Amino acid sequence: MEKIRRLISLILAILFCLFPLTLAAGGTVQPHFLSSSTSFQWFPAISSNRVVWVDNRAGNLDIYSYDLSTGNETPVCTNWADQYLPKVYGNKVVWMDKRNMVEKTEKWDIYLYDLDKGREIPICTSVGSHKSPSIWNNTIVWQDDRDGNDNIYLYDLTTGKERYVVNSPGPQLFPVIDGDRIAYLDGRTNFNFTDIYYYDLVLEKEFPVWIHNPNRPEAAGPPAIFGDKIIWDINHENGSSTIYMYTIPTGETSSLVTESGTPQNRSSIYRLAIFGNWAAYTLYQGGVRRVKVYDLYTGRTFFASNVITGEDAPAVWGNELVWQDKSATFERIASAMLATETVTTTTATGLQLPKRPPFFDIEDHWSRPWVVALFQKNIVRGLDDGTFRPDSLLTRAQFAQLLASSLVPVGDSALTYSDISGDEWFAQAVKRCTAAGWLEGFQDGTFRPQETLSKSQAISALVRVVGLETKPGLLPFTDLAGHWAQAYLETFFNQFPALLEKPTINYLSRGSTFLPDKFVSRGQTALFLAVALRVSSTLSF
Repeated sequence: MEKIRRLISLILAILFCLFPLTLAAGGTVQPHFLSSSTSFQWFPAISSNRVVWVDNRAGNLDIYSYDLSTGNETPVCTNWADQYLPKVYGNKVVWMDKRNMVEKTEKWDIYLYDLDKGREIPICTSVGSHKSPSIWNNTIVWQDDRDGNDNIYLYDLTTGKERYVVNSPGPQLFPVIDGDRIAYLDGRTNFNFTDIYYYDLVLEKEFPVWIHNPNRPEAAGPPAIFGDKIIWDINHENGSSTIYMYTIPTGETSSLVTESGTPQNRSSIYRLAIFGNWAAYTLYQGGVRRVKVYDLYTGRTFFASNVITGEDAPAVWGNELVWQDKSATFERIASAMLATETVTTTTATGLQLPKRPPFFDIEDHWSRPWVVALFQKNIVRGLDDGTFRPDSLLTRAQFAQLLASSLVPVGDSALTYSDISGDEWFAQAVKRCTAAGWLEGFQDGTFRPQETLSKSQAISALVRVVGLETKPGLLPFTDLAGHWAQAYLETFFNQFPALLEKPTINYLSRGSTFLPDKFVSRGQTALFLAVALRVSSTLSF
């Protein structure tokens, strides 16, 4: 039955691609309910083929999981206490758990379950209450009131270490993590009018996203984040609601969707989700809850389902949308495939399938031609969530791994860096790149693997990778004279003068300054690497 269900979903998704305007106006497809149980089910989360949710079939709140690829349903945590607000990434499920509560004092803790290993792990059971967990890869974040104020804490599964991330005055609430960034609600100025901030784990720095106007009593709703985009809702005094989006590299704020309303008949937007080009949300309007989806690339908005029941709490991964749907008197978890691009390719079996770039988050990014070209040559790979993260930064260890895995340096030597023991995941890559003469350490004998890579470090390494002879030359930048990498930069840009032409130069510099010590992004690194290796940026789709 599950294979049939997925085939039907695939066919409907293809039809949606071929006739997007017709279906987008009225919704996607008839929803499919994941579980055969008629229990109440709430707050789904999705990662790849895994969907998790809160379930009350045993009379309390438990966590269940469903595998979209196999149709198998699995209990995750069904002990006597309540479990709430699960999140999932890959094979890892996290949730807030009440099992350690004493009498009536509120006490939530954070637990994790490994779906592959069948093992449960307590993440945070210290004093205080720990809520609203979020997980990305091996990093878990949550809001924590152990110090008498809600702050944001982090647990690294690779090191087994916990630390606080944000400890500012006022509460920090509902953190969500994606890549190296954590977005959250912040009440440091006025708890009644919450603001939006994000924290960059690479830069170890906090940034404001949206600060309320003290003369206008409006508060932001909990944010959602994907890559370099943060979205949040504001329900206005006039009865309308708006979803706003902040783009991290540019600092630009734009409005995506406004649902009209009046003070007497309000429209409320809440529970946002974003992945790739999809932004989903719950709309409460006229006494009815509906899940709607906004396509960032086409600007179209459509309902998740043709069936008007009562929908809430959407979550998105790839092109799969899940939500809680009111069926009769029950809330059940439903799913549907969202529309994809209208460009298609024909498979060996004759089916026409949507044709997409290799990563969800580069379709409208300036680095797309170079990222795709490198991907087609098996030089770069994305992350396991189907993203490339073009605006994320690189550490020196990650850059070494990129060079070693894609270009295969020749040579071997002993590691002599005082800050690398040889057991780290990146140690072999650093060893091989050092032996090949591609990467160098610092005068104090360190390599500083977790230090963020700069533009000058990346370019000087690529000059050595391709064996260019350093030659002085003139460049239109005013901030290179006397810089340690001046000769490398002059050699690189004069060898590849197309980099100095517009609009490419605008992606690399700021006016007449190159800012050689500024951190390099993954998108910029892809551009430098593609140019250095003379990989064509001509797209094949």
